[in-house]
Amino acid sequence: MMRKAMDNDSARKAKILGCTPMNYFGNAEDIGWAATCLCSLAGQFVTGVVSPVDGGSSVGF
Repeated sequence: MMRKAMDNDSARKAKILGCTPMNYFGNAEDIGWAATCLCSLAGQFVTGVVSPVDGGSSVGF
């Protein structure tokens, strides 16, 4: 849905990407790597935290 909206509005896409330090829209693989980390031994001590997987766009908030 988002991809369809962005493909038709290049100005909107540029504005959103301008607020995203990684400068690209994430995909399912990006989310998957975050989930994999949390489900592995590397994430065994992580509890009760919100970890946005948003390419850094929440940094400004």
